[in-house]
Formats: sequence, structure tokens, C-alpha cells
Amino acid sequence: MSSKPETKTDSRPSDDVYSAFNKLQTFARDLNTQLEVPEIVVFGRRGHGKSSVVEALLGFPFSSVGNAPSGVTLRPVAITVVNNPNAVKPVITIKRDSSANSTDQVVQPAQLQVELENRNSKSNVPIQVQYEYKNAWNVTIFDTPALPAGDLKDNKAEAAEELVLSLAKPSHRILLAVEDVKEGAQSEMVSFVKAKLDPKLDRTLFAFTKFSEQLKGFTSSRDLNRYLSSVSSSEATSFFTTLPTGEVRLAADTKEKYHAKVEEMTKEDLANLEQLQYDRRYANFVGMNNLRKHVQEITWQKYQTNVPELLKRLRFSKKRSEERLTQLEGQIKSMNSNKLRGNASKFVMQFLQMTEKLLVGTLEGNPGLNGQTLAEEKSQDEAGEWVDADFCRIEFNPEDWKIPHHSSKLYGGQQLERLLAEFKSVVEHSHMQELSMDDIATATGPQKLNNAINSVWAASDIVQRQISRALNPLLDQLFKRAVYISKRLVEVVDTMMEAERKSRRRGPSASSEELEQYPFFTHAVKDLFYKFVDRTAEVCKAKCRDEFLSTRIIYWERTALDGKDLKVDQNNADMKKVVTSLAEDLFVKIRDRIARNVALKTYNFFLVPMQTELWTEIQGSITCLSDSDLKELFEVDATVKKLEADENDMKLILGKFAKQESLLKQYASDFSNGDPKSLEL
Repeated sequence: MSSKPETKTDSRPSDDVYSAFNKLQTFARDLNTQLEVPEIVVFGRRGHGKSSVVEALLGFPFSSVGNAPSGVTLRPVAITVVNNPNAVKPVITIKRDSSANSTDQVVQPAQLQVELENRNSKSNVPIQVQYEYKNAWNVTIFDTPALPAGDLKDNKAEAAEELVLSLAKPSHRILLAVEDVKEGAQSEMVSFVKAKLDPKLDRTLFAFTKFSEQLKGFTSSRDLNRYLSSVSSSEATSFFTTLPTGEVRLAADTKEKYHAKVEEMTKEDLANLEQLQYDRRYANFVGMNNLRKHVQEITWQKYQTNVPELLKRLRFSKKRSEERLTQLEGQIKSMNSNKLRGNASKFVMQFLQMTEKLLVGTLEGNPGLNGQTLAEEKSQDEAGEWVDADFCRIEFNPEDWKIPHHSSKLYGGQQLERLLAEFKSVVEHSHMQELSMDDIATATGPQKLNNAINSVWAASDIVQRQISRALNPLLDQLFKRAVYISKRLVEVVDTMMEAERKSRRRGPSASSEELEQYPFFTHAVKDLFYKFVDRTAEVCKAKCRDEFLSTRIIYWERTALDGKDLKVDQNNADMKKVVTSLAEDLFVKIRDRIARNVALKTYNFFLVPMQTELWTEIQGSITCLSDSDLKELFEVDATVKKLEADENDMKLILGKFAKQESLLKQYASDFSNGDPKSLEL
């Protein structure tokens, strides 16, 4: 049996302690936390007085289902004691019970027994009862269904035991095992708790009930002391109690009467012990009041351990506020032209460096998160599927057409390379439309006076139109996709910058020169980038369209090489065959040449400027800004006004923290200097 804690001599009035506790709770809420509420699980076998112990713990005739007419607790009861400074008298509320389809119900103590009995049906869900009082601190007590007798083994018994174990197993909960005292018998509860819940018994108390009945059987001090020694556990704190039952308990219908009756029964037990000349080492462990005071002290100590954590949280919040104030002061000082120009230059440099990395190739942008597969890219409205001149979707399997990295998540330069490979494959699978005799006759025209061969002339003219019709829409789609891929780099750069900012924030302090709070300026830089991409794409596309203007060169080439073979009579069938064959040959050669040259021009006139001219364009635009333009982009007047307001607010908050720290120490001292044994739960 553990020794009894010493009683404090410097005890403050209980009202001061409860007031201090309430204010500590308020501090916890202000700091977005809460004082950990101690929880006590009371358990024992049927008829051993478990529910009566719960009632006595509360120091109030708080009728539970175990004292109801049925006499059996079929369902757990969770009694939540709440410190409420406005509750001059106890306020008892039975919380909404979903199984009964009810609402919260405030009841008088006399009504509570009936209401609990109405809900006393077999269930694992606790009945929730809230007990509010100004002279109390927060604690939750679980009154559990009775454990089955030790020799009873069936499904119901196993289910009942499993329910009790599930409530008692959380390691933060205090366990209170209740058991009848039996002369010469080893405690069953001690063996049960050590085997299944608390092997070291370091969070368990034992309450041995019906002590007065047991005392009647002793006639000598030797037998009595041997009995007390055998029943008590040397490994845990144990108490011997006698509690009012039946008509005696019902007559004690007020708090004062109940306290008086419990105290009277304890005095009777002590008087009987004195007559038997018992060992006074056990005096502090006799009676319900001693058990209740011990439980109060345990819960009080648990709250004591929360106070340093509250102070730690308060000081941490104060430190964060001081850092924020320093940051605000730095931002206000940085609102001059030189600082703004330097910050702007740093942002632009970082933006361009990251953009270049994405174009050249880097993993910093997190391709798994920000990259796109070919299917994901084409699912975007800005990209879409390839369509032909008749706006029919060009369907193909990327794997069959050997599109590189079609299932890989890419961005930047690698995504553009995949796009060009896809464009080349789509172009190479384009075919010339079937020619009609009308097309051939119209393209052939009259006999040329310069010895030109009409069939060659016609084929060249037809191919020029067919190439333009087939490939021009693909070229438009290529640059639409290229612009989308390039502009998407801004989103990836944003994530890279955010990751870098978070990394800096984990350092000694956050930088006051970060520009995420100046969206107007950052938007202006991004807008310069978007306009450069659009302009560069248009220039590159115009250069690629030049490829469609050189088709008639083929006429002279074919005339010089194959002139004799291509002269035919004015026979429609022969003319169609010769022109169609020649046109198909020319179409394939010109198509492949255009595919190659468009890829080369896209590299030279789109990708290369993105890595060279882009720097000059954006840096030059920002560097040339006047002081007034810079102030406008950074919204200096409005920003300074807001920063100064934030600075004043932060100074007020810091002043409040200083007062709170002093008050917290005072309230903690008031709470610590109270005597928990003189208080109620």
C-alpha cells in the first residue's frame, strides 16, 4: 500500500482555486489548445457497489443506473464534470442520445435516476451526462457495466469484459477497481488488473467496499491487522469503504446530507477499528472521503503538469509575434525606391533562372506533381487533340506511332520536345486527298510557251495547295500547344518559389524581402513573360509558314530531270495517272521537308529566344522603370498604410502577451497553492 501524500498547510480559499482553474481554461482556449481532462474508469463485479462509489466520488447523490430499480448497469455512463463559474448550483444535463432520438435534457437530481434507467439498455455507447458546477474542475468518470463472475465463461460474459477492457485500456486513464472485501480471500480485482490492464499497478486504485460488515467478524487486533495486510496490495493504493445504500441513501437527498452520512459511516468504521486496536498506518485509507480526496489530488496533479505546457505555448506565440513585428518593420523600411528596385531585380533574376532550368531540364519543379503525361496535356482546353483540315479528330495510339515519353510526366523543354516529336509523327501520317480530273485540268491550264511541261506544272500547283490545306492547321495547333506548355512554366516556377520560401522560413527567420505579398508586381512580371511567349510564337510560326511558299521550285527540278518522261498527250486518263503519281511523290517529299524544317525553326526561333532574348526583354523592362512606376507596381502607399496598421496591431498583441504571461503565472500559482483534498472534483 502506498503512503498517503502529505497535506499542504498553506491552503487558499477554494473559490480562489476554482477561479484560477477557470482562468487557466480560458488561457488554454486563447492559445488554441485545452487542458487535458483527467479520465477515471470505475469497474467491478455485479453487486460490489461500483455505482455507489461513482456517486460518492462526486460528493453528491448523483444516482446512476446501478442504483436504479433494476440494480444492474447494462450500459456505460460517462459523467463529465465541467467547471462552470456561472453554475451556482449543480446543473445536470443528459446529452442527446441518438438511439433514443432525443435532445439534450436538463434534469433535477431526483429525475436523473428515472432518465438513466430509461436509457439503461444493452449498448456499448456510453450514456453522456454532464455535471456543471462552479466549484469543480473538469474530469470524466466512466461507470461501466459489471464484470462477469470469474467462473462465468460465455459470449455475454466475454462481451461485457471486452467492453470494460476497451474503456480501461487507454494508458492516460486512471483506473478505480471496486470489490467486496472477503476475509482470508485473495483480491480477484488485483489479479485481473495486473493480468489484463496495468501490470505495474501504477495507474490503478482499489476500493474495497462493505467494510463495516467485515469488521463485525473480528474480535482481536491481531486478526484484524492480518486481514488488513492481506487484503491491501503493497503495489497500489487501496481504500476500505462503507457507503450508504437503500433507504439510507435515498434519505440523503441533498449534497450536505449525503456528505454527512458518508462521514458518519466512516467515523463508525474508525470507532470500531479503535476498539479493536488496529494498526493506525491504515487510518488514511479508511473511508470514502479519503478515497475521494486522493482521487482529487491525482487529478489536481495532472492539471499541474499542464501549466508548464501552457506557459510554453504562450511564450512560443509571443516569440512568433516578435518575429512578425521585426518582419513588418523590415518591410516598412524596404518601401524606398532603392530597396524596391533591388527586390524587383532579385525576383526577376530568380524567376528567369528557374524558367531557364525548366527549359534546359531539372527535377526541381517536381515532375511527379507538376508534370503532365501526353494524355493529361491534351485533356486541357488550351491544348486539345489534333484535328485535320475538316476538323475531324486525328486518332492514334502514341505507342504505335512511337511518341517518346508519352506516359511520362514532363514539363518545360522536355515537354516541348515531346510535342515536336508528336507533330512530326502527325505530319508524316498526313496524306494527299484524292485528285479529280477537274482538279488536274484546271491546274494544267493552256500549253506553256516556255517549253514547260504541263503535267509537272499541274502537280506542283496541286501539291502546293494540298500541303497548305493539310499542314497549316497542324502548324496552328503546334504553336497553340507550345504556347500553353511555355505559359504553364509560370505555375511550376510558383511552386518552386513557394518551396524555397518554406525552406527559408524553417531557417532562423523569414526574409522581409519576399515578394508574394506584392501580387500586382509579380503579375506584371508574369504578364511580360506571357506577352513574350505570344510574340515569339507568332514570329516563329510566320517563319515556319515560309516553307509553304517554296513549292513551285519543285517544278524546275522535275522539268530538268524528268522532262522527257513526263510529256504526255492530251489524254485524260494518262494525264490523271501521271499528275497523280507525280503529285503524291512531291507531297511526301515536301511534307517530310516541312516537318523537319518546322522542328528546326521551332528550336531556333522559339526555344532559343526563350533562353536568351527573354532575359533581355524582362530585365530591361523592369530595370527601365521609373521610381514612380515602381511605387505604382508595388502599391507602395497602400502597402505602407497596411503594414503600419499591422505593426500597431502586433505591438498591441505583444503588450497583451506580456500581461497574459504575468497573469498566467499568477493563476498557476493560485491553483498550485490550493489544497486539492479540500476541494471537489
